[in-house]
Amino acid sequence: MSRSQSVREEALRLDGYRCQVCGADRDTAVLEVHHVRPLGMGGAYTRDVVENCITLCAEHHQDVENGKRWIQEFDRDRNVFVWCDQMHKPMNIELWFYRRQDAERGEQITTRLSAYAMIDKDVARDAHELRQVFKAVDPESRSFKEYLAERGIDPRLDRAAQLYSKSLDCDVRWEEGVTATDYRRMLRDAGKSDPRKYFYAKLPPGTEFYRTANEQKLRDQMDFGEKLVKIGKTVWGLRSDRGVLVDPDGNEMEVVHV
Repeated sequence: MSRSQSVREEALRLDGYRCQVCGADRDTAVLEVHHVRPLGMGGAYTRDVVENCITLCAEHHQDVENGKRWIQEFDRDRNVFVWCDQMHKPMNIELWFYRRQDAERGEQITTRLSAYAMIDKDVARDAHELRQVFKAVDPESRSFKEYLAERGIDPRLDRAAQLYSKSLDCDVRWEEGVTATDYRRMLRDAGKSDPRKYFYAKLPPGTEFYRTANEQKLRDQMDFGEKLVKIGKTVWGLRSDRGVLVDPDGNEMEVVHV
């Protein structure tokens, strides 16, 4: 029975050295090459070809061998992979076979974003596209902002991605080379920015909050939202576009724990 080593290596290479069901790579799992049409059912030599081979991790390969799972159809060229349960019913799971294209694109974008110099329209566009596919790149990430932080990329790109998404449905055009800060200013000048929200919060005893280093400026013109700040005996919400405390002019403010 033929089991060509060159065929095995080519199948692994074409599949990116990952299980086509779960996406496990050779660093996290034992990878095996499965013949979709078994060699033992006749035509061993003709079936020992790349077109009949798919990469599976040892766990999913064992499921197929034991009849717990079934490959109903596989065609790498046509981008078809039907993974079924033992009753031959297609399983509604997110196969790596289909996620890999998004993941490869996401990795390319991540590489570009790692070297950006300023957040302009091009960077925001990349961040927007990555935000749409990042779960394919890293399914374990709880949020896009956390994914960026884990990759050493400025988490502010989460806001830039949302800003670019907003620009697609806005009549204020985001020109090439215009930074995200300048575009936000253009939106404010055109009356397209979201109105500021002011609120008062009563905190339970022991709740941690912050005190700003320039309380008077905030008293004069407060910019409230997500964060909690104590000014005098009152606790207010203070919103920041960049995930930090800011004054009404958008400048980052120093804070201390109270």
